[in-house]
Amino acid sequence: PNQIFAVDPDGSVAWTSTFGAPVSSLALAKDGRLWLVGTLEGAPANVACQTTGNPKCLGTLTALSPEGTLADQVDVLVPPLPPLPAVTLYGAMAFASDGSFFLESTTFGPQSGVARAGLDGTLIWQWPPPNYNEYLQFDPPLIVGPADDVVASGNGQLTRFDAAGTQVWQQGSGVQVAAVDAQGDVVALDWGGPTGNDVSLVTIAPYGDTLRTVSLGTTPINASQLALAGDGTTVVLLANEVSSPGLTKAHVQILAVDTSGKTRWTTPMAVT
Repeated sequence: PNQIFAVDPDGSVAWTSTFGAPVSSLALAKDGRLWLVGTLEGAPANVACQTTGNPKCLGTLTALSPEGTLADQVDVLVPPLPPLPAVTLYGAMAFASDGSFFLESTTFGPQSGVARAGLDGTLIWQWPPPNYNEYLQFDPPLIVGPADDVVASGNGQLTRFDAAGTQVWQQGSGVQVAAVDAQGDVVALDWGGPTGNDVSLVTIAPYGDTLRTVSLGTTPINASQLALAGDGTTVVLLANEVSSPGLTKAHVQILAVDTSGKTRWTTPMAVT
């Protein structure tokens, strides 16, 4: 369950790496190394990551070479998030344009946060600030925009930060997933509305104004995914899993919506 497989174009397995615990946030750097949140089996880890005392840290960021061997390892020491002295664990990672790391946390308390660390693990900034009183729980992935701005989602809300860690805006009442296009606009899936099952595709400008809302109809869903194509087309997956004894059946729709808000195509599926 804690392995990474590299598969060649012909389908053969090129290499396998085994980890001592689950890993996440696989990302390819410009030099071809594969970075992730986790520790390779047998590789040393910072002792501070294994304790509940100060200093606190997320664990380890590990880089694998194109051949699957350990290439680098970075421990990022971070203080606990306010207002509770809980252990802060950063479980999601994404790259900034200069190769530094954006991090998103889960905690043993009610608060999530976002941080930016340098190539050597030095903490550049961390959010929320000490006087922040609102509790948030973010869910991966952490999304990086073209200006090294960061969008985090959770609790049905989107929160946007600039490259320096300043909160630019926060909005949304039922946001499930989001992405950032080449212009820096946030495209998000909003689910809820008057019926509780109204699904809309919302486009939000970098400064926070809503540019467009496209209704995708009323349909019960309990899972969703969203992706952006190079021409701006948004591909949305809406799934409703219905369970019964001995059987799980998923009703799935995949839609492609162009930049004008017109649905190009819809493909329904039923998966048992």
